[in-house]
Amino acid sequence: METTTKTVAWIALAFSVFAVILGWSAFNRAGPDFLEEADQELAKAEARAELLGLRTQIAVGEAYEKSQQEVIEIRRDLERAYEDAEAQAYEEWMEIDTELELLENNLRDESADALNSLENVISLLEADVRTSE
Repeated sequence: METTTKTVAWIALAFSVFAVILGWSAFNRAGPDFLEEADQELAKAEARAELLGLRTQIAVGEAYEKSQQEVIEIRRDLERAYEDAEAQAYEEWMEIDTELELLENNLRDESADALNSLENVISLLEADVRTSE
């Protein structure tokens, strides 16, 4: 009886060790991709928050040049977050960057379309955050 108990204990220990190794392996495989994706989502959320702050400034027609500089900084931050992105994430980044570039150009020209461009970028970032969850 004592031998059977010891055998069962050793088998349980072996399965536990195997489960820990399997779990660790899965964690290591998902780790870098998960962290990269989390960094991208954080960068998009920060960009969206900053762009929401610009909405009022642009709506009242003030500080186009300052707003343009902030958009340039937002583009740089997002570019860093997507630096090593995989193909699908890189396509997402290119779409966001194209809209930000249009906004930047509209701000440089002090165009009446700047507010519309801003709304498009905010909507794009909002949609990306919702579908990523």
